[in-house]
Amino acid sequence: QRRVWEEIFAEIPAEMRALWMEQKPGGTALPWHDIIEGKGAGIDLLRRDFQKFENITPENMNPPHPQQLTPSDFPAELLKPVRIPEHKFQTRTILAIEFARRDPFIYISHLEIADTIRRACRRAGLPMTFSQGFNKHEKFHFVESLPLFIESEREVLYVELYDTIDLIEAHRKLRKQLPAGLQLLTLSCVDQLPSQREADARLRSYRLEFADASLARTAAEKLHNAPAVISYERRIRKRKLLKKLKRGQKPFTRVERQLGDAIRNLVATDRTIVFDLEPPIRGAISIADLVTHYLQIPVECWNTDIKIIKTA
Repeated sequence: QRRVWEEIFAEIPAEMRALWMEQKPGGTALPWHDIIEGKGAGIDLLRRDFQKFENITPENMNPPHPQQLTPSDFPAELLKPVRIPEHKFQTRTILAIEFARRDPFIYISHLEIADTIRRACRRAGLPMTFSQGFNKHEKFHFVESLPLFIESEREVLYVELYDTIDLIEAHRKLRKQLPAGLQLLTLSCVDQLPSQREADARLRSYRLEFADASLARTAAEKLHNAPAVISYERRIRKRKLLKKLKRGQKPFTRVERQLGDAIRNLVATDRTIVFDLEPPIRGAISIADLVTHYLQIPVECWNTDIKIIKTA
């Protein structure tokens, strides 16, 4: 085999090869000494390093017993256990945060929005209570979660606090930390968390805004004449259920939901439809399925042909 590197190496002048490749006794002047001295190190530092490495032999370069670190090798303050003070696990009050979700946060998932608000609360210095688990985190409580692509005029989340706060000052700091798309409305303190069952059972209010008046009229007519019950296919998304499907079976299941009986207080104008909707916990259709499966407006048209806004 042709060894190309040897041919190239042979073309280098002998004095250059000796300068870079041959071993030299300690203290030999080298071209980069001026650079080292210009940086303030000096030739003595290089000489000491050379003497140290010159004493390394194959017998002592890999000692059989590596150096063991002991607690005395570390600063005392570094070894102190880090613990969250006990009073930060106790809840003194509960802060209710009302906010509105708008573009671009309609394209961000519920969990990421919760994480965004949690970080904003940290930067605002709110005294948030920690959970007792192994992975300790601030105690947040959402009443409900919205699907993607849907705006909201009012959502509420609850944060447990271990100390009381000045609501006016906290509102100013938190509003400053929230990004565009999350608008802080009000802050208030409550004595206890709302019942999740009651929150799940209350009516939801929505407003549909259409870019085309004819599409709005068609949708309003469908909602006025909606059947009491609708049956449609939904894609199975839970991994546990997907594993139970037989080979070749499509990942869809047929569901039956209340429709006409679930729509309340329907009011339609030129390009807007306002109505209340029973919650899914009572067997009603969700707002996402109503728009997609009954009104036949695909998700790709949301926020272009139609805008869905949760008002209450």
